[in-house]
Parts: sequence; C-alpha cells; structure tokens
Amino acid sequence: MFREIFPGARRLLEYHAEDAKGVDLLNVGRWKVQCKKLKAYAPLSRIGEVQCDRKAGDVPVLVTAGDNLEPLACLPLSVFLELAALAEEKADAAW
Repeated sequence: MFREIFPGARRLLEYHAEDAKGVDLLNVGRWKVQCKKLKAYAPLSRIGEVQCDRKAGDVPVLVTAGDNLEPLACLPLSVFLELAALAEEKADAAW
C-alpha cells in the first residue's frame, strides 16, 4: 500500500533488528512505521517501539491489522489534525 505513494518503500528485514529502531518500513519519507499483524489489533502502546526524532519532523506510525479486520494507522493527534486540515483545504479548492 505504501508503494502507491513511495515507490521505493520496502520492509526492513527482521534480522537487522539492531538497525530497525522499531521501524519496519524504509524509504517512506518522514513516516517511521511499525507494522503489526495479529489475530486482533495490536495495542496502541506498541507505537512506543518506534524510535524517531519528532523535533526533526519524524512521525511515528503504528499500522495494525487483525484477522479479517481492516488495517488501521495510529499516529499522533497533532499530525492527524494537520493532515485533516490539508485534506479539507484540497476538498474546498476542488469546489
């Protein structure tokens, strides 16, 4: 799904755990993504595994999916509100 926006996106191999810093995807811009696929959604606290520099513009994201459940993305509320405002501006401009 990320490759639609970031063609160079790829999974970080698990055996490089010392380099991962809680991040499962590479080449996805400022987004530091942790992916969890379980029977049910992963606990939101798992976003705490993502090591990133918020002051430098990094954004931690937890993508979680469960069996027969739609994938969800959890991110800081401030970033969600920023994205929502941009989406609304774009929608208003389209009218």
